[in-house]
Amino acid sequence: MVIVTPSALSLYCDASGNEREPLTVVGGVLATGEEWVLFGPRWKRVLDKYEVRYFRASEFAQSRGAFSKGWKGNTERRNAFTWALLQELKFTLRWWVAVAVVQSEYDKADRIYEVHENFQPFAMAGETCIELARKWRENAHLDYLPLKYFFESGDSHWAKCRIALRNDLGNRPFREISKNRLFKQLFS
Repeated sequence: MVIVTPSALSLYCDASGNEREPLTVVGGVLATGEEWVLFGPRWKRVLDKYEVRYFRASEFAQSRGAFSKGWKGNTERRNAFTWALLQELKFTLRWWVAVAVVQSEYDKADRIYEVHENFQPFAMAGETCIELARKWRENAHLDYLPLKYFFESGDSHWAKCRIALRNDLGNRPFREISKNRLFKQLFS
């Protein structure tokens, strides 16, 4: 008999926005280690086909960086590229999540409850992503699989988020990762 150790589920999270903007959003994508390994070459084939070295949504949206030449106003190319990337995500990801904190609502709650002492919007959204991932894992009857969390470490209020997550979740599998390393690890 062969006993195979199941691969952990990995939730990769990143944020957009901060307290100076109307929204802070943390999004996450979840798959097993094996699925991420299979995903890398498939994602790279799409990038190679469209002659870009990497995908960064902010650069794509504004036709900057890797998308500065031949992308602006080229709706057909942009749509085909987006569709091709989404197809790869569809075949790899088990689940995805996005949590938004509306700054005006956060400010109202902060005036009453002084939530800023313990949570910034990023930390609230990040912890909610993890809790939703844990509930998904349980509902999918995969709670026997370990769940690892990866957060891009350069986000505003990352230090407070890390402390809050460790306090609330304990010493669960949890890592921070630099954005450059994350892009290299997942999308190169």
